[in-house]
Parts: sequence; C-alpha cells; structure tokens
Amino acid sequence: MKSYARIWVLVCAVAAIGGYALLWHLVAAGAPIIRRLDNISSNPNPLVRHFSPTWRSLKKTLDIPFIIYAAFHPSSLPVYSITISKQAQITLLTDLPDYPRQNKLTTEYDKKNVTGGFGYGTYHTTQAQIRYRGVSPNHWDAVKKSTQVNLPKKSPLEGRTAYRFFLGEDKGWVRPMLFDHIADKLGIMALGAQPARLIVNGKDAGVYDLIEGWEPSLLDRYGKPAGPLFSNQNTNTKNVDLWRSDQISEWYNRNEPLVPAESFPQLVELLRVVSQTSDAEFAREIPAILDIPTFLRWSVVTILSGNFHQGNIANMNFYFNPETKKFEPILFDATPSPIGPPANPRKRDLYFNHETKKFEPILSVAAPGSAEATVDLRNHRVVNRLLQNDAFRKEFESLMAAYVSDDKNLKDDLAFYDQWAEKVKPAIFADTAKIQTSIEALEFIQDDRDYYEYNYLTLQKMFRENGRLRYTFADETYPITPVTN
Repeated sequence: MKSYARIWVLVCAVAAIGGYALLWHLVAAGAPIIRRLDNISSNPNPLVRHFSPTWRSLKKTLDIPFIIYAAFHPSSLPVYSITISKQAQITLLTDLPDYPRQNKLTTEYDKKNVTGGFGYGTYHTTQAQIRYRGVSPNHWDAVKKSTQVNLPKKSPLEGRTAYRFFLGEDKGWVRPMLFDHIADKLGIMALGAQPARLIVNGKDAGVYDLIEGWEPSLLDRYGKPAGPLFSNQNTNTKNVDLWRSDQISEWYNRNEPLVPAESFPQLVELLRVVSQTSDAEFAREIPAILDIPTFLRWSVVTILSGNFHQGNIANMNFYFNPETKKFEPILFDATPSPIGPPANPRKRDLYFNHETKKFEPILSVAAPGSAEATVDLRNHRVVNRLLQNDAFRKEFESLMAAYVSDDKNLKDDLAFYDQWAEKVKPAIFADTAKIQTSIEALEFIQDDRDYYEYNYLTLQKMFRENGRLRYTFADETYPITPVTN
C-alpha cells in the first residue's frame, strides 16, 4: 500500500506542478480564457459572480515566488496610513453602487465621506474625510479600491489637502510619472504623481498611484494666479460631444461645481469658436480664447501617448488664466496605445472575422513608421481643427520634430521610466491586495514602455521619410450643426 501511496503523491505533485505551469503560461500569454474568467466578477448572474473571488485567489498563487523575492527586497516607497472605524468601513461599502446592476460611482448618490485618521511621517489628523473614488467599477469592484482623502483646510500636508490614491491597474504602475516628466520638459501643467503605499487600519493595502488633486496648490506649484479649473462631468459617455455649444452642460468649474457651466462666458465663447465658426473664423478667433503655444505642446505629449483618451467624450481639463484671459490645458491620464493598427505588440489575441466567420490572430503592430500608421485626430475636435490649418500645423510639427529629431529625448524618457519601474516593482511584488498578478503587472509595465517607444520611433520615422506627419482627420464640416430635440 505504501508504494501505491507514493505513486499517488507523485501523480498529485506532477499534476499540481503541471497545472501551476499551465496557469503561469496562460496568464503570461494573456490568453483569452484568462480574461473571460477575470470577467466573471461583472457577470449579471449572481451564481457565476459568486466564484470570482475563488478564481482570483487561485490566480494569485502565481505571486508566491514574487512575494518571496519581495521579502528580501523591501520597498522604499513613501507610506501613508488611514484609520477608520468598523462602522465607517461598512458605510463606505454599503454606499457603493449595486454592481453590476449599477456601474457608476457618482457624487450625487454614492460618493459619501466618512471621518477618519490620516498620517504620513510626523503628520497626523483625525479629521480626514475619506471615501472610495473613481466613476467606473474597475476602481472599486474588488477588495482593493481607489481611495480619496481630503484633509482639513487648516491642516494641509505639504501644502496639499487632497490625496488621491488610484489603482495601478487603472492609471498605470509607472506611466503617470513618465508623462509628468515629459510635460515638465515641454513646460505644460500636469498633475503630480508618485507611487506610494497605503496602510489601512494597520493592514498593508498595497501600492497605489498617488496623484495630485485639483486644488490651489496645483496652480501655486506652477506660479499661476487663482482661476477656474474646467472639466467635463465624466459620468456619462453616451451621446456626449464636449466640443459642441449645445452640450455645455457636460462641463463644470471644479472650484464652483454647483454653478451652471452656462454662467461662465469664457467657456461659452470657447465652445462657440470650436463648434460654430467657419475655418477662416476659427483660425482668426481661437488664439484670443485658447493659449495656442501651450495647447500645441500639450498636443505633442498627448500624440506621443498614441491617443486622446476620448477627447470629445471625457477627460478634458482646462485652466482659465485670468491674466491672459485664455484657456490652458492640463495634462492628466495620458494612456499609451500604439499609433496605427490597434493591436498589442506583445500579445497574440484572437478576433472574430465576420467575413470569414472564423477566429483569426491579431498580428503585432506594424514596424514603426509603416505606411499604415497615422496620427488619428478624429477623437479631439480642437486638435483636429488646429492641425488642418497650415500655420498651426507648421507650428505643431516644429515642436514635435524638435522633440523626436534624435534619440536623446527617447533615451532620457526610457531611462526615467526604467528607474521608476525598478523602484516600484518590489512594492508591487509585495502587494497581495492588487487585482493583477505580478506577472500581469510586469506585462502592463512593459507594454506601456513598448507603446511609448514605438510611438516615438513612428513619429521620428515619419519626419525622416516625409518631412512631416501623416494624419487621419475627422470627416466633418464646420460650423457644426446644432442638435435639435
């Protein structure tokens, strides 16, 4: 019997090792079946959704080697702490939307604060206002959640009262620091970002992207006079077109969120010029309301990222400078994707070809600068209109060519990225609360790096071969016809 027992143990061990190796391979390869299993957390069937924590726990066994590594390589990231009562924790959880039936965390209904403690170094307050944050469910549908801490105005920390902790899976584990770095080089405003660890009631909640808030300290840091910070509501993306005069209600001033956007004549004028002028009128009038040199530098950074991240729909942020009487863009949430065919250069996914009725592999992106690659401007009407004008396009291409003309900026940007990646990795490996596995986080970090390098080289090659960039413009004419109800 003992021999049978040994054989059984050996078979079980081989099966366990084989299963572990197979799971590792599938996760590392980004296999479609893994994403399907990940998606059961949002399945409308409660019985299916019930097994989501089991699947996540099984997948997290892949983190064991990384946790062992982290034990010998402690994190050097700053550590912040939150202390809240059990009742406050219950309040935060019960105030979340009834997901998946409801999938928006809105200010009006769900974004409620609880009072608790917040500390960093020698700083501590017991009057912090704490809540979960993020409109979309990826911020709060797992154990680890994006969190916002608002400090008393009389007790700021390092001049700030808003501390916003975002999931790395959403904002990117390293990318916020990269694009802040590029923004600094080009002299445009951007929200400061750094990775940080968070301790909640004595338990390690893992590593987050700590991103600056929309508050006076932002303007102080750039030496700007106090002025309105305009953004879009960001609670709805259906039938939204931010750059139309008849959709001004989709905007608001962050400093006075309850005041109707129509009450700000400067914003009314900006939307009028963008949507309700002919090409000649637009070229003549836009410099009077929009800081063109700053906006074109913002466009350089955004195009280097590969997309405008729903520029006509969401994620718009502008500062109105009361001295110049002009709008200035603020860079936030740049999200890398490859310029050109929409495919991942590292993974081989499948798509369903409706013509052949078969699943076919998505090939890697074309080589940098291939004929298929164009700068797609269809998702941002302001950039689309500016770059169809010869004078504005010449000014923009001069800025872009200066940045990508040789590899010095690329080497600097990638070295900066790699330094932050090495700094944050030990904290990621030690983070047992993160949604991704460490394998997936490493893939995410590498993908963002690859996308940025690919985009830089693509733009560089366009200039070297053609002397200019290739564009895909929106198929629309101006002025835009107002929507009639």
